[in-house]
Amino acid sequence: MANFSSKVDIPSRFLFLFAFPCRYVENLSEAEELPDECVLPNIETLERPEAAAPNVEVRTAWNFEGLAFQFTVSGKKKDLWCNPNRPDESDRVELWLDTRNTKNVHRATRFCHRFACMPTGWGGEGDEATALPLLINRAKQAPNDVPHGSIHVRSRITDTSWSMYVFFTAASLTGFDPREFREIGFNWEVIDRDTGIRTLSAGSPFPYQENPTLWQTLVLANEQPE
Repeated sequence: MANFSSKVDIPSRFLFLFAFPCRYVENLSEAEELPDECVLPNIETLERPEAAAPNVEVRTAWNFEGLAFQFTVSGKKKDLWCNPNRPDESDRVELWLDTRNTKNVHRATRFCHRFACMPTGWGGEGDEATALPLLINRAKQAPNDVPHGSIHVRSRITDTSWSMYVFFTAASLTGFDPREFREIGFNWEVIDRDTGIRTLSAGSPFPYQENPTLWQTLVLANEQPE
């Protein structure tokens, strides 16, 4: 009888579903950065203890006008390369959001969104940040079209880092209704020529780009903090 044995390396992040508190912050449409209390935990340390001092930091906040994220990538040595016409080849943040936090359907619904956020490459001089809606592979249905000007993006770039602030207004997110739905499914991926590919959820070969059950959860905190 043949003896088959193999070692399966399952990432720790695949074994858990995390729910992160998302703080309520006023005037997100006018902000350029989020306060320190909005920093999300770094669960990458479950698999990589050396990531305890990460070069990717993520912050998030919400109010009834929409949902905001701030990404900071440090330890840069190479120049950024961003081209909105070639998002799959660009340095960027990809962000997935599900305004219904579906955890029992393996294909994206009309409440699931995918955005490619780039810190530069847009505008007449090619030095402005942008966020582009993209299709999700195998989605059952696409969300509503994103109205022009409904996503606010700002970035700061230095020789060794870049930071991007993205505010998604309620108009840009199909089904965003904090009064009825206080949980948002979300996932992010940072792709940078220095950091490589970094993800919130377990990365490849798991199909995190298209399967909402692999995304984590943001819990929208009360608008009046205790």
